[in-house]
Amino acid sequence: MSHKSSSPTWAITLFCIGVLMAALDNGIISAALTTINSSFDVPANWGAWGVTIYTLGLAISIPIVGKISDRYGRKKLFIVEVALFGLGSLLVALSPNFAFYLVARFIQAMGGGGIFIIGSSHVLSTFPAEKQGKALGILGAMNGVGAILGPNLGSVILDLTGNWHLLFLINVPIAIILIILGYYKIQETKEPSVGKLDLIGTILLSLAVLSIMYGLTNIEGTSLLESLATFNVYGFLIAGIVLFAGLIFYNRSLEKRNGDPILPVGLLVRPTYLLTLLIGALSGALLAGMIYISQNKS
Repeated sequence: MSHKSSSPTWAITLFCIGVLMAALDNGIISAALTTINSSFDVPANWGAWGVTIYTLGLAISIPIVGKISDRYGRKKLFIVEVALFGLGSLLVALSPNFAFYLVARFIQAMGGGGIFIIGSSHVLSTFPAEKQGKALGILGAMNGVGAILGPNLGSVILDLTGNWHLLFLINVPIAIILIILGYYKIQETKEPSVGKLDLIGTILLSLAVLSIMYGLTNIEGTSLLESLATFNVYGFLIAGIVLFAGLIFYNRSLEKRNGDPILPVGLLVRPTYLLTLLIGALSGALLAGMIYISQNKS
């Protein structure tokens, strides 16, 4: 559905707000992680799964949503993703127990993870080549802004209200506004021909990420060497590495058959792509440090 009021400026603005909203979430939770753990009466290593499960959801949703949005339309998927993120935020705020809270965080991630990739694809398909770099830079900057503002914003809200539930409830009205404006202001775009979703690759990627994150979560900071020697750490880390190696092998063979792999292995030899991965890893390490350092100070 096309509307005369739709424009590139409206689209990039709404995508930026969506990306910022999702990026703020993990930063905001760092300010309240200890409070949330106390409210559910769970230890810190279990409480960390509030962040871990969100990261897992991102790893699963980003490649899947990218493929689906190319096939069925980026405007439709943007609205679906924002709606999922808003629903997940509401469920987190209303969580009666820790298990419910983790499921709600996963729903949040399945919504928030795809917003950036949808916005990037929309820019590449609708913006002229000379403006794409600037638009993608703005979208990418929203992730950095969210990581920096999140902990501070979370601390301010928590200090003023003393209620961690409000940290997630504020996402709901923002999501509703984005859904309404997105319907009227974003032009629908999709790819004329899209490859089949790499289901096996998606499963391998999800299991690899889950294994590695579970192993890392089981590491005890006070007894690092001893915990590394336990099966719950090294066993899952090795399993994750093996699964990831299997993913690379499978996707390499899929590329040779002219398939559409979830992980484009051919890009791994390109310096620019590797630099992007390095920057992403450093950004993740910075965010993790901000989350757990603030938790230990509390």
